[in-house]
Amino acid sequence: MKFATTFVVALACAACGSKANNTQATTPAAAAAAPVSSTSPATSSLNLTFGEFQLLDENKTGLAIHSNGAVNMVGVAGDAAMAAITPDGKVKTSDGKDASLGPDGNFTGPDGRVWFNLDGETLNVAGKHVTIDASGNLVGASEGGGNLRVVGAKTVGEKRVVLMVLGLMISAQD
Repeated sequence: MKFATTFVVALACAACGSKANNTQATTPAAAAAAPVSSTSPATSSLNLTFGEFQLLDENKTGLAIHSNGAVNMVGVAGDAAMAAITPDGKVKTSDGKDASLGPDGNFTGPDGRVWFNLDGETLNVAGKHVTIDASGNLVGASEGGGNLRVVGAKTVGEKRVVLMVLGLMISAQD
């Protein structure tokens, strides 16, 4: 439960700009930066597969990740655009900053440092090793387990997209 609460706070901080003054919303052009067919999800060479996913906290939608790469926070402070992800692992945040996932699984933030690592289906961030089980529960996210779960992400590539966004949220707290 403690991590679930922390997660919602991290979402709110990320949307409000805990790392930088976040005064701009993602433009439709940035949200559409990852053109993806609506009939079949795109998979990148980084094994990122896009689709429609939700990251839930206490069964209320906290994040929506869309098939075009747009990431929105919903249900906490309204529907707020947070970032856009492209199939090549690049991220444009709502405040216009760029970051990217490299072929080695290291995610480099806009400050030039490695924020986290994706190793297959495992997110390595802030001393945690987080995975998504077959039921969509986050495993390893907290000592108490919390009630965080993922809806819609079943394959390795889909889980990697969700874990990438989760890594962004956790890293935003640091």
